[in-house]
Amino acid sequence: MFRSSDNKEHRAPQSRRLWNARLLIAVTAFILFCAGGSASSQSAASYDELYNSGIHSLYTLNRAEEARSFFEKASRTDDSRWQAHFMIGFIDRAYQKNPGRAIPFLQRAEQLCTDTDHLPSLELAVAFSELEDASSAIRWNLKAQRLMRAGGKGIDPWIVELLAYNYFHLGDTDRALAASSTGWVHEYLQPRTVRLEWNIRLGRALRDWRLDAETKIRLTLPLDRPYQKITAFRISPIQGRQINEMGNRLIEIERPQSGWPETMRLELTVQQNMKSMSPSSLAIAAPGTDLFAYASDNQGGYNALDNPEFTQMIRSVTSQGSNPGEKVKLAMNHLRSNFRYDSRIAEGNIYDMFQSGQGDCGYYSAIAVGFIRALGVPVRFVYGLNTGFDPPTPHAIIEIYDAKSGRWFPHDPQSKLLYGIINPT
Repeated sequence: MFRSSDNKEHRAPQSRRLWNARLLIAVTAFILFCAGGSASSQSAASYDELYNSGIHSLYTLNRAEEARSFFEKASRTDDSRWQAHFMIGFIDRAYQKNPGRAIPFLQRAEQLCTDTDHLPSLELAVAFSELEDASSAIRWNLKAQRLMRAGGKGIDPWIVELLAYNYFHLGDTDRALAASSTGWVHEYLQPRTVRLEWNIRLGRALRDWRLDAETKIRLTLPLDRPYQKITAFRISPIQGRQINEMGNRLIEIERPQSGWPETMRLELTVQQNMKSMSPSSLAIAAPGTDLFAYASDNQGGYNALDNPEFTQMIRSVTSQGSNPGEKVKLAMNHLRSNFRYDSRIAEGNIYDMFQSGQGDCGYYSAIAVGFIRALGVPVRFVYGLNTGFDPPTPHAIIEIYDAKSGRWFPHDPQSKLLYGIINPT
């Protein structure tokens, strides 16, 4: 398949990109209001002085570490006031990008907050969502919304959209649709027809790959899924025929007598109904089963399964997982944290690719296959059509076997947001 050179990293929905900006505004207004009063004791005065210094460092000087230090000192001066604990957690999540470290401070703030202020609960909802703990994120989001209604405050659409996203992440599409009546989750889950059109620089691609002398080539097409089906395809100016071979759907094209055309147009019509998705359940493949090859094939050393250093790394980074699904999740997080989308600079096996630190969507997916097979879970490398971009582009992804439904489901290893969510690829 022909891969685009554009960055395939998934873009967060617009509503999500506004979270930090809106929360910063809300926090600034509220905190400055709370800290404006005079204190009646030396301890309270010291707290206010340190607290206001933290606010100044954070919002006027943009010095997050310095601000955090002031808030820590304020919390030690008076541990019973929730705002300093909240600001430490807020800095850890929003500025330091460490939601796990933020959680204890935010929980302490929530415990100390005796009024109806919603900020600690809402920030906990955001932090748990970033940690992919959808159940906890939902619980805190619902509490934040209850507090906002009790205080007579309007609920911003992004808060509702965050709730819908976490229901979606759990596979509860009914509640996701009920929560989101107009946002991106609602739009994503509604049945729709997608029409895809590409003008492919066929001649250049075949020359670059030294395939221009071939008389016949094949292009891969996505397989039908419960949530997606190709209803029509057409290529021009040359003709092709669809064939199914070894579980793959292909378009076979023969070279015309005049030679390969410089450009070829591919058009697809796809029916999607993302509401028919369901959560997956991963399992280790047993030797002797049909799936074992997908969980163990080393491809002549390409998957690095015979490299002790590589397999030890996988055991180490997934040691906290209690089941195959959690281990795969940890492995994919390790890949995304240590690899970035860029040009290819390494060849060899997938461990060499990973150590290079960068590569395109093909490298991401090849490395992910090696990571997951090292855990004994069936996985395969596929090319698909990514409808998440405008215009849609060809894209390399993986498919992991869902032992619960007995089907393969696609996963984009580049995207943390889409783990456990079937993307239309």
